Amino acid sequence: MIASLLKVDPKKRPSTEQILHMPVFIAKYNEHQYAQGNNGVLGEESKELIGTIKVPKNLSLLTNVLPASQYEAPESD
Repeated sequence: MIASLLKVDPKKRPSTEQILHMPVFIAKYNEHQYAQGNNGVLGEESKELIGTIKVPKNLSLLTNVLPASQYEAPESD
């Protein structure tokens, strides 16, 4: 799944609909639902983890922190 999401050419990446039907996604979704008691509410552990994610208000600031891409542009059709 991850390899398909990281394809350089956007046309070769799966759509949201395709992702939702991937067996690995379905398994993880079902696992999460079971862990949450099938009520869909985040547990305290999940809330703590989400709270650790820090994103700058101005997303353009990330370009100074993240490494530059190292792949070649796809050939045009």
